[in-house]
Amino acid sequence: MKKILLITLISFASHIAFAQNDDVLLRLSDKIAEQIFQTINKDGRVPKGSKIAVLNFMNMKDHSDSIRTPFGAEVGKAVTHRMQQLAVSKKMPFTVLVPNAEAERMMSSFFVVPDSVDESDFWSRYLNSQKPDYYLSCAYRIAEDYSAIHIRNGHLIPDRYNTNLSTIPVANFSFELNSQEEKQQIMHHQVIQDMKELCDQFAYQLKFHLKIKNIRLNYFTDELSGAVTPFSKKINETLTASLTRIGGYQVTLIEPGKRGIFDKNDNIYEVRGKFTTEGEYVKVLGFLINSGNEATIASAEFYLPKKVMETNGTVVSLTAKLTADLWTNKGMENVSYVDGEVMQIFYQTNKPAYVRLIYVTADGQRILMVDNQYIDMSMAGKPLTVPTELSCAQPFGSERIILMVSTAQFDNIPYVIQGGVKVITVDPNSAIAARGFKQEIEHLEKNIPVTTVSRK
Repeated sequence: MKKILLITLISFASHIAFAQNDDVLLRLSDKIAEQIFQTINKDGRVPKGSKIAVLNFMNMKDHSDSIRTPFGAEVGKAVTHRMQQLAVSKKMPFTVLVPNAEAERMMSSFFVVPDSVDESDFWSRYLNSQKPDYYLSCAYRIAEDYSAIHIRNGHLIPDRYNTNLSTIPVANFSFELNSQEEKQQIMHHQVIQDMKELCDQFAYQLKFHLKIKNIRLNYFTDELSGAVTPFSKKINETLTASLTRIGGYQVTLIEPGKRGIFDKNDNIYEVRGKFTTEGEYVKVLGFLINSGNEATIASAEFYLPKKVMETNGTVVSLTAKLTADLWTNKGMENVSYVDGEVMQIFYQTNKPAYVRLIYVTADGQRILMVDNQYIDMSMAGKPLTVPTELSCAQPFGSERIILMVSTAQFDNIPYVIQGGVKVITVDPNSAIAARGFKQEIEHLEKNIPVTTVSRK
């Protein structure tokens, strides 16, 4: 039987709970509750005596409606309490369920609804043993300028075991933010104040996947370059401790590029993630993946202030240091070619950069093979091939491949065409990137000595 991904309303104690003085969240929850009640009251769609559980509101900003956020958790909690109040005051013929005390102490979490053999134990811990007849599921989108919050994809979804009930849609609507103070309140609810709290919240989510015991933890990477950075290592160090302490998981750390290949029937679970900067904040996205079929089981989005990058006075860098690799079809050490053999040259950078590749022949000619090629985000981290193959020929002797990489564009370099190739007429180091602020430019050089010999 297909399992459904659901979220129970739980609030982590260290996170900011919705309060009476949080006007914007109260106004938003009032409007959402009223909209839902209008839907519920219409034509008596919800049977008398039904029980309704409210799920977290999911963020649609970048990833449809699949991302959990602290703000969505707070909205769901506020809507739950407001709907419960209205149901009592209006003497509605249904009940709005509120999580029990244990659940209230924790943060909102993803979990897969258990099979029938696990149901009784499951609901006794999270919804006071009252099994919902409907789940309220909604998504939200915050306007880029924080002028409004748009509520979308609202539905009252019947419990999967009750075939007599059908899904009830809730109309879309928008909630305008009228002041700078309200906009700041919304951002306030999206931000986690320190790395440990972020990792603890993510670990609490995974705790509710009852059948998962072992987790493979991949390094979180820079969303733009795909690179592992010092910030990546800080996240993984903290998250490993949280997963072990809170979830009781056996955590295996996976080195970059060594995930492995899995059969679609394998139940091997991985945590993956990425991050990027947005103004004064770092946005962190985390995912729980079934490696066998690449299905996303859970996901979450958090914002951290950039100040959390400071650890004991040391800044934990978000960006990766520029690195590059250079090799041939005969490797990168003790490389030699015999007359007539063909050489292929390969290179790779870990993030977007400019590349210049030069081949120095035995008689001192410097052949420009790649010039100012820009490695964009889609190419970073992938092996690239020099389009021109070289055939070993005299003069023989000691030769060299030079790869120059820079985060800024190289200056033009003079050359002449000789025998169909570009022969450089100046010192290549005179054309190293020099634009912009030099302290912000990264530059490196790789080289491979090559020996060419005759067949005699």
